[in-house]
Amino acid sequence: MQTISNTIYETYLSRLEELTPQKAFHFANRLRSWADDPRATTILQRYSPQPSEIQAILMRLLTLRADENAAINFLDLRAPYFTQYPWLYGLELALFQMRHWYFEYGIDTRSFFRSNADFKLWDTGVERLYADTSACATLSSYAVNTIYLWYRLIQEDERTLFTTDSSAYLHTEKALALYFSTHCCLGETLFYARAIPADKLAAQCLLLSRSEVTARKHSESLPLDALLETVIALKLCGIESSLRATVLARVEAHFDTTLGYITDPAKPDKNDLNGAEHRNVLYLMATMTPRQALLP
Repeated sequence: MQTISNTIYETYLSRLEELTPQKAFHFANRLRSWADDPRATTILQRYSPQPSEIQAILMRLLTLRADENAAINFLDLRAPYFTQYPWLYGLELALFQMRHWYFEYGIDTRSFFRSNADFKLWDTGVERLYADTSACATLSSYAVNTIYLWYRLIQEDERTLFTTDSSAYLHTEKALALYFSTHCCLGETLFYARAIPADKLAAQCLLLSRSEVTARKHSESLPLDALLETVIALKLCGIESSLRATVLARVEAHFDTTLGYITDPAKPDKNDLNGAEHRNVLYLMATMTPRQALLP
């Protein structure tokens, strides 16, 4: 396991220039946020934004739409909801950008964002999305990420989310159900910025326990990324589970010794260095000790 981790780590760091800026940042950000990896911390400094560019970057992201990105998983299921909430795709990207600027570089853009003429529109839209169970279940991580970042980061609102009947949000498509529950857990941490608040931990553990059963039952057919996110979420909830060994064994079976990273035969379009980045950084996180500040 450690040899595979070391090889993946060195493969990606030695070929960092071959990654898109977005993928390179994601790789470094996850390792810094999860384990305070010193090399990742150094890499992140390359992506510190120029103050004069920040507002333009944010405004550009807000204009993006899902129909411009055919790489979205389960787009056939999600497309009607992206049509219903056309601002969602760009808003999620903008919220993540603000999160990264705030936690990685100490740059707080929330006042500028709140002064945007469309702020009330987004606020109303997020409330409407949150009340739309079917949309949340199908959009899954896109909806969950946006809702958590909106309330926790932008509104600084610690209201309890998604606990009325969490089973209603678990889509019959198993991968979407896993992404929903794991991203609720990640959202409570502001995506690896803090531990899950103590008053939210029990609800997250309950939601995740259902997904653990799904992951265990369907471990041979689910995407490797979804399984790895489940392992990571279990760790953030303080749950020790034998699922971890099962998932790691399945993932490691797809380690390509020639490429130096993990591929997924079920995702042939995401097996080049860039396409496989998300899967491989998740594997590294699943095999690394998280920083103490993330644990309950």
